[in-house]
Amino acid sequence: MKELQNVELIKLFSSEIKKATKKPIRLMILSGSQYVLSVEHKLSSLLPENVELVPGPACANCLLSPTFIDQTLAYCHHENIIITTFDHLADIPGSVSTLRKEKNNGADIRIVESLMDALLIAKRSRRKKVVFPGYGFENSATITAGTIIQAQMAGLKNFYVFGDYKLLPPVMKTLFIRKTNIDGYIVPCDISLITGTKCYKSLPIAYGKGIVVSGNDLTDLLQSILMLVYQSKNHNPTVETECTGGITPDGDIKAQQLIEEVFETTDTEWPGLGKIADSGLKIRDTYAMHRAETNIDVDLTPYRGDETGCVCGEILTAAKTPEDCPLFGKECTPQAPAGACMASAEGACFASYIYGQQKIL
Repeated sequence: MKELQNVELIKLFSSEIKKATKKPIRLMILSGSQYVLSVEHKLSSLLPENVELVPGPACANCLLSPTFIDQTLAYCHHENIIITTFDHLADIPGSVSTLRKEKNNGADIRIVESLMDALLIAKRSRRKKVVFPGYGFENSATITAGTIIQAQMAGLKNFYVFGDYKLLPPVMKTLFIRKTNIDGYIVPCDISLITGTKCYKSLPIAYGKGIVVSGNDLTDLLQSILMLVYQSKNHNPTVETECTGGITPDGDIKAQQLIEEVFETTDTEWPGLGKIADSGLKIRDTYAMHRAETNIDVDLTPYRGDETGCVCGEILTAAKTPEDCPLFGKECTPQAPAGACMASAEGACFASYIYGQQKIL
């Protein structure tokens, strides 16, 4: 496995972290996939006891609300609608069902590997309305924006996006303000390619907590942890980049312009944090012909809150651990998830359930 190729480097980073850590430090790994990697390989076993790793809210699948799934399911009950979706969305639970269950029951739901696949289905099925439930962060929004522009240029009036796109910098600011028990943040490189690092520059100065943009390998995570430990030890919180590959202060300007062309910011809900101003994206009126909720009427009973007892939002903000949830491993398993944090392979609950007992070395 790639993550285990350089055992000596892993041991070196582990040793340096243990030498440099003089006081308790609690670090949030924002990315769902990076946090799962840390649990899968029992990264905590390589760290001193006073270094704690907790999950954060940059897990796109985990942020999906039952309301979003319910409305997507409402679209698929129309005879004239095709739902195109990625496979990892199919098992995220709504309040009563999932896309995979509805697909198995005969709904026209097609699993695609890319947005271009969805666009081709719309081109070949012009008498049908093709809805793509889109979600994620700046990197996903960039791809969706480009696809919407292509659909408009091609005259594909039957292609619609039902979106729940979120922006990382506003939630980072919220975390700095509210989460006083977090001492440093590990931010994923894929989103940072778009946002850049300048958007975070003022946060370490104002709140005394560091940020490291990290790559996706185990050695990347260990080096990022070491960098944050050094920042804490030297009382020098700042924004650093561990990963290589084009991360700049300003980010990808063309991608940012593409997002701004198609989307505008909006207030949106974050599990465990509530509504955050200008932290979401909605399709501009210029491209409203591709906005599903504007063009397709559905009957949707308002979602009245989580009655299952799932505490996914509190887990995503490190207020609770998966094991704190009364459903964990009982009513909630990967085979029968009660919430998105268990349904997603990038979720903290999934990681704790599947990998909780494994060791790295």
